Amino acid sequence: PECSNNIAAIYVQELKKRLASITIEAPKIDLPNDIDVKHLPYSYVNNSQKEELILSYCDNFKKQFAHLYRDRKPLFMTPLNESGIEKLVCTSLRPTELPYKELYRYDGAAAFVSDFLTFEPLTPTTEPPNILCSSTTILRRQKGNSFDFSMLLCSLLLGVGYDAYCVLGYASRETTFMDQSRELCPLITQQEEREVAETFFIEPLTGQARSAQDANYLGIECVWNNLNFWVNMQDCSEGVQNMIYDLGDPAKWEFLFPNVDKPLLSLHPNEDDSILDLDDDEEEIKDEQIDLPPSWIETIEISRNEYQTRSPHGKKTILYKRAKLEKFAEYLVRDGLVTKLTAFDDIEMKNVLKTKEWFKHRKDKLDLRYYDHTTGKIVEEFSPGRIGSNIGKMQALKEHTFQYSAPGPENERVMTFYSSARVDGLVKREETPTSMIESFKDRPDYLYYRAAYFGSRAKKFGPAKKYNPISESERPILKIVEKFNRNSHKAADDDVAERIFQISDNRIQLIYHLDDNRITASKREFLKPANAHDKGVTLSMTPDMTSTFQVDIHQKQPKLRHLYEMLTSLISEESKSIDAVRASEAEVREILIDRSKEETASELSVSVYDTDRNVKAKLHREELQRQQREEELHRDERELDYLAPFLAQIENAENITRSNAYELKEKCLQDLKQRLIDQANLIQSRFEKETQELQRKQAWYQQNQASMQKEDEEEYLNYCSEAMFRIHILELRLNRHKESAPHKYLALEQKLRSDPRLAEFFN
Repeated sequence: PECSNNIAAIYVQELKKRLASITIEAPKIDLPNDIDVKHLPYSYVNNSQKEELILSYCDNFKKQFAHLYRDRKPLFMTPLNESGIEKLVCTSLRPTELPYKELYRYDGAAAFVSDFLTFEPLTPTTEPPNILCSSTTILRRQKGNSFDFSMLLCSLLLGVGYDAYCVLGYASRETTFMDQSRELCPLITQQEEREVAETFFIEPLTGQARSAQDANYLGIECVWNNLNFWVNMQDCSEGVQNMIYDLGDPAKWEFLFPNVDKPLLSLHPNEDDSILDLDDDEEEIKDEQIDLPPSWIETIEISRNEYQTRSPHGKKTILYKRAKLEKFAEYLVRDGLVTKLTAFDDIEMKNVLKTKEWFKHRKDKLDLRYYDHTTGKIVEEFSPGRIGSNIGKMQALKEHTFQYSAPGPENERVMTFYSSARVDGLVKREETPTSMIESFKDRPDYLYYRAAYFGSRAKKFGPAKKYNPISESERPILKIVEKFNRNSHKAADDDVAERIFQISDNRIQLIYHLDDNRITASKREFLKPANAHDKGVTLSMTPDMTSTFQVDIHQKQPKLRHLYEMLTSLISEESKSIDAVRASEAEVREILIDRSKEETASELSVSVYDTDRNVKAKLHREELQRQQREEELHRDERELDYLAPFLAQIENAENITRSNAYELKEKCLQDLKQRLIDQANLIQSRFEKETQELQRKQAWYQQNQASMQKEDEEEYLNYCSEAMFRIHILELRLNRHKESAPHKYLALEQKLRSDPRLAEFFN
């Protein structure tokens, strides 16, 4: 037996030795090193009892799922937060509504999250993160991985009423790494906004909406919101092409909590419940209601300055396929630039093809500038309300297209205007070196078209001078063509459709509107005297100075006097048209001069409500606050200094004599005494008034008691009760005042004796 005991001891020692060689080490989880855990709120570093209960429920669910589906990856359900505490992903969402209009739309919220945060790829990219930080921490750090982007965006969407979910799945390498260099920039393709009519994905890294069948998404593991967690039970071998997103179908989506807000699909009567693979225990659990704990995350807050700054340091650059997109915070760039898109014709992005720039808060109302580097064309777009250098003159410029190589006047350009904001109803102005064509709308004279054609300037001999549009001679006008809409109040043969001033040939042509039953229109032409525009000249009219084509041969020809009056009127209209053309030329020069000044020194407008940037408003507010503080200080001093009104009656208040001191004391005490007596008299007068009113009411009751109804009697009794209550209160106030008045008098006398300014005369 002793030998066997020794052998057993040897085996035990050997076993201990071998077991000692087997060691395990718990994996280390690296917490973010830029987070001070000591200053995190209590809910970040601890779990409540309800949270512990939910975590145990989740742990049981994960064990059952891992046992039943051994080929599936562990569920990303309860990751650690930034302080190393296990938290349910549902409670890591904090639905939040922020006071910014842009965030009320899904595309605006997605764009904000994409701009505000800096992307950090997952390591490894095929596994979920070990740490899921709170959205408040992510906003403070202003950087995060795809999970952090999704949680923040989902919280914002849930807060404004969207039915939003976080999705955990698999995607292409470009989507995972936010590599957009193989994609076309959405600002180039100009996709229209889509309403939320069906299920779709929002890529939080880029802020773009994508189809629920997008080929870049390869599979889904699970989804969750702030109420529940669903596990995908569908085959993803073909990606998400045939995915069904009905979360109420338990055969396709296994839910975590039975109190699911999605209605369950009803089974066909012939179908067996066994297809759902639910045992009795799970059916019993479904009848129970599980109340999720509230989100452990504090309120998500984004200050207005942070919201306007958006990207870290206020700038963000995104590279696309043959395009570069740059975003800037408002007021960061001096000229108001907020977005710049540069398109290239090569993958290396060396040869610039086109440039688009978006602006905000420009005083000149410039919104967009487009530059085609191939053709040299520049297009500028303006918002309504543009005013020129002439104070009070509304230019109402809407769009300006010109060549980069020829920005000056009398070159090819197209200007469009907000016609409703102009007196002349100008819609469009097209200019070339030899012509200017204008289009109008809603004019009382029915004019809708004016074209002016110019000749070459007379050459001047002498040394060349720098071009000056103001002092330079005007281009000679050869011809002006004007077209008019139909005036229904006139006959077609009297309603001018087109008026042509052949200025170089001294001829005026009229083409009338076409009558309804005619295939051609009437015409008339005048020969204009050479001295027609000279002042003080009397014109003469002969029959050979006019020719007419009359459609209706039976219509009576106008007399020579009528033709003379028509000619003089046309000569006057020609002068007005010439003046209008010259005014248009001057306006073009004015606009170009203004644009040159605006680009040299761009000015930005600041709202009066933006007190941080509006210097005048800020200084005004600070001055008002300073005055208010001084007024409060002076008021407090006046209220505390009970001798102030009496000191003002003394000539030399700084040097008080003994007689002054006794006089001040006597006046101050006498004033208090009088105020106490006046207050007592006031209470007594109110007491007597209430008593007299009650007696009057009682006398009225005695006289009318026999004929009074029940309602009147109840009203009388209520009045008597309220009156007696008021009389009693006044009586109490008067008695209390009589008791406290002597004490107030003695207290003031003692205060005057101890006042530093009077104490030396009484002590």
